[in-house]
Amino acid sequence: MAVQQRMGSDPYEDFTLGVQGWSALTVFALVMMLNSVIAVFRPPGWRSMLRATGIASLMFGLVSVWVGAVPGSPGPFWGGGALLWGIALIVFSWIPRRKPRLRAPLRLSNAGT
Repeated sequence: MAVQQRMGSDPYEDFTLGVQGWSALTVFALVMMLNSVIAVFRPPGWRSMLRATGIASLMFGLVSVWVGAVPGSPGPFWGGGALLWGIALIVFSWIPRRKPRLRAPLRLSNAGT
C-alpha cells in the first residue's frame, strides 16, 4: 500500500479522516499485525482485541475477494488469506486458557513403621 502511494497510483487524492487513502490502508495493515503480536502476551482485554482484529480481517478479506479489481484491494488470493487469518484469530480467541494442574499434596504413610 505504501509503495502504491509513492508511485502515485489512483485514487491518490482519496482521503480517509484527513489521511491519504494509501496511508490509511498501510496503517490498517500494520495495526492488524501489531494487534496479533500484542495478543500473544495476553494483556487485559486481549480476547476482545483479537476478535475485533479478526472481524476486521474477515471484512477486508471478503471485500477483497468479492471486488478484487478496486484500488486498495490485494486481490482474490490475498483476500482469501485475510479471510483465513480472520477466522483463525476469532477461533483462537475462543479457545479457553489452560490452567496449570494443581498437584495433590504429598501424603506420608506410616504403614511401614
